[in-house]
Formats: sequence, C-alpha cells, structure tokens
Amino acid sequence: MKNLSIVEKVWLVLGLSVISFSTVVAVSVFFTARNNITTQEMGEFMYETSKLASQVKTEFRAVDEFFTQAVTLSDPDLLATAQQNNEALLANISRLITLNPARATQLRSLQEDAAQYAEISAEIAQDFIDGVVDFTTVGSDIETKTALFERLNEQFNEFEENADSQFSMAIEALSENMNFALVFMLVLGGVLLALTISIGHYTANRISSSARELGDSLAELASGKGSLASRLPVHGRDELGVVATEFNQFITMLQSSFKDLTGIIEPLTASAHNLSKGMDRLDAMTESQTSDSQIVTQSMSELQLSVRDISQSASNAARNAESGHDLSQIGQEKTSTVVSYSQKLSNEIRQTQSVISDLADRTKDATEILKSINDIADQTNLLALNAAIEAARAGEQGRGFSVVADEVRSLSVKTSSSVTMIQDVLKQLNDNVSSAVGMMKVAVDVAQQSESLASDAGEYILKINNEIEQISLLNAQIAAATEEQSMATEQIVANTNKMTSSFVEAKTIQVSVYDISDKLRSLSDSLVSVSSKFET
Repeated sequence: MKNLSIVEKVWLVLGLSVISFSTVVAVSVFFTARNNITTQEMGEFMYETSKLASQVKTEFRAVDEFFTQAVTLSDPDLLATAQQNNEALLANISRLITLNPARATQLRSLQEDAAQYAEISAEIAQDFIDGVVDFTTVGSDIETKTALFERLNEQFNEFEENADSQFSMAIEALSENMNFALVFMLVLGGVLLALTISIGHYTANRISSSARELGDSLAELASGKGSLASRLPVHGRDELGVVATEFNQFITMLQSSFKDLTGIIEPLTASAHNLSKGMDRLDAMTESQTSDSQIVTQSMSELQLSVRDISQSASNAARNAESGHDLSQIGQEKTSTVVSYSQKLSNEIRQTQSVISDLADRTKDATEILKSINDIADQTNLLALNAAIEAARAGEQGRGFSVVADEVRSLSVKTSSSVTMIQDVLKQLNDNVSSAVGMMKVAVDVAQQSESLASDAGEYILKINNEIEQISLLNAQIAAATEEQSMATEQIVANTNKMTSSFVEAKTIQVSVYDISDKLRSLSDSLVSVSSKFET
C-alpha cells in the first residue's frame, strides 16, 4: 500500500467495490440459475410425473371398476368404456416412460401387466355378456386377475409415493438453495464491504495525515518561526509521499540558499562601497575618453574624404582599362584575319609554284622532242642529199626525183631552222620558269614568315588583352575595396559619434548607479533581517 499512488489507491477501493458487486451478482446469478433449473425440472418433469402417477392410479381403479360392473351387469357398453379407459391408462404410462427414462423398465413392466390385466378382465366380462362362461376355468382367471390387480395397485401406489417424494425433495432443495444463496450473499457482501471500508478508511487517513503534516510545516514556515532544519516524514511512494520528498528537497535547497545568502551579504555590502569608488574613477575616465573620441571623429572624417578620392581614381582607371581591353580585342580579331589571309596566300603560292615546276618539266620534255625532230631533219637532209646524188646519176630520168629531193632537203633545212628557233624560245622559257620557281620559293618563305609574325602578333595581343583584363579586375577590386573602406569609414564616423553620445549617456547612468549602490546597501541590510527569521 505504501508504494501505491493516491489514484491507484482510489482505483483499488473502486476495484474492490466492483469485485464485491460482481461477486454478489455472480453468486446471485449462479444460485438463480440453479433454482431456475430446479424449477424447470419441477415444472416440466416432477410435477407432470406426480400428476400422471395419481391419474394413472385413479384410471387403473376406474378400469377395474368398469370391468367389474361389466361382469356383474353383463353390459357391453361398460366393457367398451373399460377398454377405452384402459387405452387411456396405457397412453399415460407411455408418457411416464417418456418423462422418466431412468425408470422406463419398471414402467414398461407395469404397462405390460396392465395390458395383461385388461385382456383377462375383458375375456371374463365378454364370456359373462355372451353367457358362455366356463366355470371350471374362470376361477383361475379371476385369481390371476386379482393377483395382477393387487400387484399393479401396489406398484402404482409405490410409483405415486416416489413421484410425490421426489417433488417434495425438489421443493425442499429449492428452498434450501434460496436460503443458502441469501446467507452466502449477505456474508460475502458484508466481508467485502468491511474490506472496502477498511482500505478506504486507511487510504483517507494516510492522505489526511500527510496533507495535515504538510500544511502544518508550511504554516510554521509562513509564520517566520519555523526552522529550515525540520523535514516532513515520508510514509510512502504515493503522490503525497512524492510531495513530502520534493518539499524536503525544497527546504534543503532553501536552507543551503540561506546559508549561501548569509555568506554573500557581507561581500555584497563591501562590493557596494567598492562600486561607489569605482564609479568615481569611471567618471574621470569617461571625460578623457569623450575628448579622445572627438579627436578620432575628426581624423576619420579626413580619412573618409581621402578614401573617396582614391575610389574615384580607381573607378576612372577601371573605365580606361576596360576601353583598352576593347581595343586590344579588336586588334586581336584583325590579327586573326591577317593570319587567316596569310595562310590562304601561302597555300596559293605553293600551288602556283607546283604549276610552274610542272611547266618547267614539260619544257624539258619539249626540248627533248625538238632534239629528236632536229635529228630526224638532219637524217632527212642527208637522205635528200643522197637522193639528189642518185638522181644526178640517173640523168634525165631522175630529174623529177631530184626536184623532190631538193624540196625535201629544203624542208628539212627549214625544219631544222624552226627547231633551232623553238629551242631558243624554250631555253628562254625554261630560264624564265627557273627564275619564277626561285621567286615563288622566296614568296613562299616570305608568306610563311608573314604568317608566323601575324600569329606571334596575335598571341602578344592576346597576352596584352589578358593583362588588361587583370588590370581591369584589379581596378574593379580596388574600386570595390575603396568603396567598402568609404562605407567603413562612414560607419566608424557614425560609431564614434554614437560613442561620444554613449559617453554622455554614461555620465547620466553613473548618477543612477550611485543611487543603485545606495539601494544595494539598503537591500543587504534587508537580507540580513530576512535571513535572521529562519534558523539554519
């Protein structure tokens, strides 16, 4: 119980109440169910059995009476009535067999005996009605009938008594169950109620005691007569136990705080006096710093003007560098164009040189051909000369052939002369081609040098352009830096102005600090008075 919280204790009481109620209800339901079963058996089995037992006994006697009257009066109607009553008797015995399966053998025996009794009685009555009675055998039939009647009557009486006894015992058991259930529920309810009341009373006393102790301790502390060394007793781990533990921890902390406070009061008073002296020295220092801050403000204003001039110059240099960068970029583009055209010119000169070299080769071939033609002309001339000699020898007959030979020789001479002239022209052409080839080689070398120089010029212009970009970047950085320095100097000027204002405000605050030091001394005296109210 000590380790349970208040909520758990309350729930324990409620749980016991619920268990008590549930137990009483369960017991009531149990005994009610048993009584209902007994009552149902009484209504459906015992009462019906008792009623049928009495009815069977009465019907059997009525059957016997009707058979006796039928014999006495020899009346067939009485015989029919007796047989009808006997059928009703046998049907009721069958119902008893259905209701009492445990006693079915006994009841079937009774049913067989009743049927045999009715059969014998009906034969005797019918013989008397018909007037054919055999008195030699009727005596024995009557004796058998009488014996069956006595046995059946005894058995019907016994069965009726058993049914009545069983019905009476069921009623007595039902009454006993009801009485036992009433007594058991009263005892159980009383025990559970006493247990619930005991636990509730114990829980309420514990809660009330803990709350009262806590209230007394707080009242004692509030009156200023309490001792910080006193502690609340802790009786358990419930909420009030936790409150008592936390309260004791709070008192312990408060006791420690008052002890620390007592040790702080004297240094606090001394600190208040030292604070007053320090404020005097701070006043003198503030005056000196105010004068220095005014000098710094004036110097920073002059520096701000200088930084603005530097920033303007850096901005102009950045613009000039940007213009130079644009011009160098244009020069680089022009140089690239010159290099491109130089490369094209060099290629054209190389192609022309190739064509002229080919022409020189063809001229050499033509010279060889003309040499062959000249040799052929010489041979032709020699042959014409031989022909002329042979024609002269032939005389008149060879005159025509001589004319032809003269013409052939004249033609060979002209051919040789023409070949000589062509050879002179080809020689001159070959000399010119050789000269042109030499000049083209020179032109190719010049074009290559021009291309190389243009390429070198483009690279230098590119380097100049890169240097200009670096200069432009540096100028931009210088301009940005000087701009930032200008803003910084403006901020510094503003801060020095604020610092000057702060010094003025500090003088005002110093007056307030003097007042605070006085109040601090008064406060230390009050703390001494308050701490003296509690014993530590």
